[in-house]
Amino acid sequence: MKWIGFSAILIILCLITTGCGRIFSLGRQNIIPDLLFIYAFLIIFKMGTFQAMVGCWGIGFFKDVTTTVPLGTYALAFGMMAMVIMVTREYLNGQRPVIMILLVFFLSMLVEQGAYGISVIKGVNNGGDYAQLTVEIFFAALFTGALTPLGNLIMNTISPLLGLPKQQHSRAGY
Repeated sequence: MKWIGFSAILIILCLITTGCGRIFSLGRQNIIPDLLFIYAFLIIFKMGTFQAMVGCWGIGFFKDVTTTVPLGTYALAFGMMAMVIMVTREYLNGQRPVIMILLVFFLSMLVEQGAYGISVIKGVNNGGDYAQLTVEIFFAALFTGALTPLGNLIMNTISPLLGLPKQQHSRAGY
């Protein structure tokens, strides 16, 4: 793993998300895909165990710094996501688009709801309109999941820059 390339892509994705996010947004609620989440999800499948844990923790910490949630929330959530996917990665070896979309959708919902819950417990958010926020999180997770196959294609293209192995295929040859 080339950590300089990893860091450069992380900074570029953060700049795209924060700087150009409104261009890619959908609807009145300005629903933006979470490119850092897609990056973390795809890194887990490409790297070794220790590198995936450190990489996801770093992506989560970077997201913590750029959002208003309490520091460490996303780092913890992305680290836990890495552990869950690494345990089940043997069964998800094929990286089929439908499985990736569903995993990103459900994990993104879980991470964002958890981050919101921790924000409320810590007193950063006052609770607000929880129903509206849940709908926004749902559609943002759906949008993020829909962009995952495109992210996988881009990740396979830039994998030599990161020093990652080529895409592995499942036993069935898919």
